[in-house]
Amino acid sequence: MDSTGIHCSLSVQLLGDFALHQGETPIPLPPSTASRRLLAYLLLYRKPVSRSTLSARLWPDIPEDKARHTLRQAIWQIRQTLPEFLTFTGATCSMATMMTGF
Repeated sequence: MDSTGIHCSLSVQLLGDFALHQGETPIPLPPSTASRRLLAYLLLYRKPVSRSTLSARLWPDIPEDKARHTLRQAIWQIRQTLPEFLTFTGATCSMATMMTGF
């Protein structure tokens, strides 16, 4: 919803440069590749995903403990940049309910 109370659509650009816009306004993205990868995955998947599944799918070629650490850092960066975008329930992560209608 914008400042006038009108709902603005969320647009996502994944090809070329990753970008998010709410209406005409660009939304700042988290700085790291890992956090952008997580954000893109959750935007596309749109369902709660366990942290273990996320770390295995997003970083399959690194050791499990390092993948979990990378996931924790990515979650932290998204929370700092876009706190309203993620929802956590126990061991799962998903886009916030308000973000699922784009």
